[in-house]
Parts: sequence; C-alpha cells; structure tokens
Amino acid sequence: MKIRCYTLFDITPTGVRGNHKFTREVTWDQRRDQQRNWETFLQIASLRTHATNIATPISIVANPVECGLGTAYNNQHKIWTFDFDFASPDAYRDSVSSVGLLEADSDGIPMIIGLAETADLMPALDIYNEKKNTRFEIKT
Repeated sequence: MKIRCYTLFDITPTGVRGNHKFTREVTWDQRRDQQRNWETFLQIASLRTHATNIATPISIVANPVECGLGTAYNNQHKIWTFDFDFASPDAYRDSVSSVGLLEADSDGIPMIIGLAETADLMPALDIYNEKKNTRFEIKT
C-alpha cells in the first residue's frame, strides 16, 4: 500500500547531516534544518512499520485547501509532498481511518520553521484543526 503526505513544512532533503562543520554559514544551517525536518517525517513513518520505496519530496505551489490542508491557508503556498509504501495494510489503521494512527503519531511533533515555507506556521505538526499543516492519505 502507498501513502501520500502533504505538508506546508520545508522537508527538502539536502543530505546535510551532523554538526561537525567548524564554520557555520546561513546556507549550511538552513540546509541542515531542511534535512532535520525530512528526517522527522521519516522517523514518524517508521514508528509502526517499515516504510519502503520512499519518494524524494517535491515542492509544488497550490492552494492548501485543495490538498486537504487547513482552511486557514486558503491561498497559494508551497506544499511539499512525497509517497511511501508500507507492508502491513493495518499498520496505521484505527477505528476511524486507515491512516488514523499515523495522524495521531504525527500531531504535535515539533518542526523547524523559517526555511522556505510560504505559509505562516506554528512550529509543530497540526493534523486536525483549521490550521492543519500536514495530511496523509492512502493512494491506490
């Protein structure tokens, strides 16, 4: 099965890891923070099952409401999206939704802001409210 994620957070995978750089540059710090946000999503996806075939996130410009995000963002914004597979069809299922446990695991997780986002975000994933900044859906 495949899940698609939409988020207003900058999760650009940059490959910048570690804190071993002796001289800090703004661009290095920003690329490291983008990678940190991406790593957070990878960790969330892997809490309950082994995520596989993880696609590289892409950035699009669209109305977040059209992507199922919160009504507070009814304007054009950058949205990052990626897909991943998982083996067990019930790994993220709760009594309400086939991705309910993934949503519950994600809600409130701290994120880094002030990167390349265009929406005014609080520094945490919001899955349920009018400022919903992240969404997961099953892709068939």
